[in-house]
Amino acid sequence: MKRMLLIFLASLLLFACNSKAEKAASEQNIETGLKGRSYVLASVDAKTFANDFKVPKLVFGGDGAIGGNVCNQFSGKGVFVGNVFKVPQVAATMMLCPDEQLNKLEQIFFNMLRKGISVTLEEGKLTLSGDGQIWNLSK
Repeated sequence: MKRMLLIFLASLLLFACNSKAEKAASEQNIETGLKGRSYVLASVDAKTFANDFKVPKLVFGGDGAIGGNVCNQFSGKGVFVGNVFKVPQVAATMMLCPDEQLNKLEQIFFNMLRKGISVTLEEGKLTLSGDGQIWNLSK
């Protein structure tokens, strides 16, 4: 009986260690999978994004660098903690956007970045979740 218990505990320990290793590898894959890629906004909260003025774009560089545009050009340097990406300071041009929808989206997006966004990357589709918003982006 003691032998069975010992085998069970050893198996449980191996499973727990393997799960942590798989999680760390998955998190690393998200960051690596985003590096050098650009995405455009496809939908916000399951509503297709359509705008004649400008389509928001997001570009991931190396070492947490991020840039792109919503209405204004922006850039920043963030960090991944697990699958959450956080950019404490976002620098942006300060042009007045003639499109009110983009103005609102831009402020929401910058707040999402500052607070931290959950990032999911599946089959080339990027999902950003945070601050009550779900943004879907595509290549």
